[in-house]
Amino acid sequence: MTFRPPYHALALGMTVLYVLGATNLEAQFPGNRAAKRAPAPAARYPTRNPAAAHALPPIARVVTPESEPNDSLSQADQFTLGDTVSAAINPSGDVDYFITTLSAGTRVELDIDAQVNGSSLDAIMALFDSVGNVLAFSDDADGLDSRISYNIVTAGRYYVGVADYWSGGGSTHTYILKSRALQPGPGDTPTLFATGLTFPLGVAATATGELIVADADSTGSVRRIPAAGGAAVRLATVRQPSDVVIDGLGDILVSGVDSSNRGAIFRLSAGGGAPSVFARLPVASSPGALTVGPDGDVWAYAYYGILLRFDPTGQLKDSINVDSFVADMAFSPAGILTLTDGYDNVAQLVGRGLNTVVTTAPYIEGIAFDRDGYLYVANGYQGEVQLYNSSFQQVGEVFARNNLGGPIFVAFGRSNAGAMTSRLFAAQAGYNLPQNLWGTVVELNVSGIRAPGFRVGIDLLRVANGGTRAGIMGAEFADTLRLSGASPGTATWSLAGGSLPSGITLGVNGVISGVFQELGADTARVRVDAGGQFGYATLIFTVTEPQLTTAQITNHLFGADLLTPALARYLDLQGNANGRTDVGDFRAWLRDRNQLPTSLMHQPTAPAAGEGRPRP
Repeated sequence: MTFRPPYHALALGMTVLYVLGATNLEAQFPGNRAAKRAPAPAARYPTRNPAAAHALPPIARVVTPESEPNDSLSQADQFTLGDTVSAAINPSGDVDYFITTLSAGTRVELDIDAQVNGSSLDAIMALFDSVGNVLAFSDDADGLDSRISYNIVTAGRYYVGVADYWSGGGSTHTYILKSRALQPGPGDTPTLFATGLTFPLGVAATATGELIVADADSTGSVRRIPAAGGAAVRLATVRQPSDVVIDGLGDILVSGVDSSNRGAIFRLSAGGGAPSVFARLPVASSPGALTVGPDGDVWAYAYYGILLRFDPTGQLKDSINVDSFVADMAFSPAGILTLTDGYDNVAQLVGRGLNTVVTTAPYIEGIAFDRDGYLYVANGYQGEVQLYNSSFQQVGEVFARNNLGGPIFVAFGRSNAGAMTSRLFAAQAGYNLPQNLWGTVVELNVSGIRAPGFRVGIDLLRVANGGTRAGIMGAEFADTLRLSGASPGTATWSLAGGSLPSGITLGVNGVISGVFQELGADTARVRVDAGGQFGYATLIFTVTEPQLTTAQITNHLFGADLLTPALARYLDLQGNANGRTDVGDFRAWLRDRNQLPTSLMHQPTAPAAGEGRPRP
């Protein structure tokens, strides 16, 4: 699998239609290259991908030659849905126009065969309504050949325009235009579930049945959709959001960039509030796809072909170069990380490399597993969702193909009790869709869903009292870690990473105790296991000096106003640590503060009994 950049980063290099506001074919085909634009969601797909063609299976057809001249709307060549027309773009700059009548509810497919038959034509094709408004556009759907599938909402006349990408033409620029009515799949027809999005790049379901969407609008939004659907509501702002996932604690993780444009993963509670940083990327780039594994670890794509693995507390555990762009990823029920490359491959991480399991037409984006390991794959450019069995064999021609337009990211819903359901949602920008479906979430036909979805991640135990702790050197410390809510069993605690301050220990019962023996800061990651579940917490300790004066020490040494046990331990620990407070400790204390007279500054190589030791 080779590295490919994200398609939405290539908008400036795309051949598309419509942004300039032209409303008729003559103004848009073929003309100036700069005049070729498309509806807003279309400005996200690269168009120069001369890959091997993904041709449709051969169908026995009667081929009808085009009738020239058909170089204008008024001369458009008539055809009937199901016809196959043979034609040529000849001479250079030629544009062919066709007209047909279509019924409401028809899912029409228009397919150009040129490169696949050895033609010199680099075809572009557009579908227009009866007054010339652009409805759909295609370039390089099958290698260099074009294909459009579109759901007809209003019965009437429709135009098709075909031209050469380079405004070329000639006797070798031949093509065949095939047309047919597409049959719906078991997931058709998706119904509108939520509106109010701009350019969704990830969707996740919460344990209360809501959907959370990473929306790449002008400011960068994390949006929440109620369990009953409706308008999406902004939950928080994250710059350049690229994906969203729910972690093992039920918090929302969003990939984006911080104020210095460094890639980061942000955490926010399901209730909203200001995001905090879960983890920063070790490279100066924006992160992309996110997922959570069956062990609670968080996986992130860091661009430049790098996958990063973090533990549930945000500590980096591993970095793997997979040499591929990653549009989306999810773990299979077998525990294997599965990803799409945003182009035509689905692959699985085997060891530290990728094994391709599906190759299909571009451009594929979101994926979701059901509990049996069947995989739903969204193809935003084709406006389809495909279904593959647990052996990655395609099930049927298509699972759903109506009311879908990319980029598309999919997720199974959850009930308000957190159980996985058979409801499959698609968050989409709306490429080649009517404008009322731009920036929406649609729900696929639940009667066609074969099984409930497979859960992304797991539920981790939540530690109630992790976080920061302050300590004083020489002072005793005691605290007991505890879980939020009822424990599912006897809790056993252990140190999972980092270190506790010198002199402090963690018992299996969660008791942290001891005497702080050194100044400084320490970070420890602890794990708790109970009733077959587990969880993590980060503990941060900051140990400082106590307040102590020279007079207090001298009074103590002369037997008046004795120091507290904690102060006496501190003085001994910063001195010779011989278990008692003596003149050597006092000398070390004075020396550390530059208060020791010059005549006494000499320090023997091996300190005599009672002599102070250098301060830690």
